Amino acid sequence: MSSNTKKAFTRPPEDYVIDIVLNGNSLKDASYQKRPNLLVAKTIIHEVIHAEMFRKLISLANNNGNIDVTSLNQMLQQGDYPGMLDYYFRYGNTPNSNWQHQQMAAHYRETIARMLQEFDTGNAVPENQQPQQLYLDLSWEGLIYSSITAWQEIMDDTERTRIANVISNYIANNLNQTCTE
Repeated sequence: MSSNTKKAFTRPPEDYVIDIVLNGNSLKDASYQKRPNLLVAKTIIHEVIHAEMFRKLISLANNNGNIDVTSLNQMLQQGDYPGMLDYYFRYGNTPNSNWQHQQMAAHYRETIARMLQEFDTGNAVPENQQPQQLYLDLSWEGLIYSSITAWQEIMDDTERTRIANVISNYIANNLNQTCTE
């Protein structure tokens, strides 16, 4: 995985360490230095979810701080994470397969949107309310792939196009923001 082509990535555990790497190459459009602050926050949230998924996997199949893939299959079936088990076996049974994005797209978008809205406005979204549509749309960034079941099945082409345009327009209108915090 090259930090020059991705916005960020999360490395599987090695000696109990899960690294999140943000693209710092200022010559590339994926660099956090060129992206809107809100989408840098979204990328960090996205990668922290990956890290949490890896943490759960290592809790099930620890091999001196690494994930033992051989015992992981058995442990997931006996473990406390039935949702993770479902996505792991349905979409790829290795820690680096696309199952994490599948699960994130289906189950974590509202959580991401809530965090984005709170980050952007300073106000938490009440539990009995959904985040505003902008934040729900932005939560899709990084999860818009033809291979993502939720992206293909939850909505029609018109809605997918609308969301992709919201993301694209938000990026175009908020490039090169400096962090003021």
